Amino acid sequence: MTADRKAAAEFGCRYRPAYASGCGALAGESGFCANHVGKECRVCGAQATNECNHTGQFVCGVPLCSDCEGWVDTSKASGSWGFMNHSHRVKPAVQSARDCRPMVEGDLA
Repeated sequence: MTADRKAAAEFGCRYRPAYASGCGALAGESGFCANHVGKECRVCGAQATNECNHTGQFVCGVPLCSDCEGWVDTSKASGSWGFMNHSHRVKPAVQSARDCRPMVEGDLA
């Protein structure tokens, strides 16, 4: 293992792209690389740590923090097909513990 790969493994960016093992770039003091530091969660505006990995026709890829998630409302018409009923929200377990704004219509537009 080269010195660069060893350093990236030890001090690599904590951001997790959808369907990838990790960013792979060296991280700064924040734990994120220059490309991902300051990337905001689409739901609450906190530092994004990963991308939504929901797949329909494509991979969603919306930046999310560790307290938010992609979800599909399967109770609606078309169930979980594609992106028809796919959205993003604060995880129910942390909703009351965080001061996040609720999803509003048009957030995915």
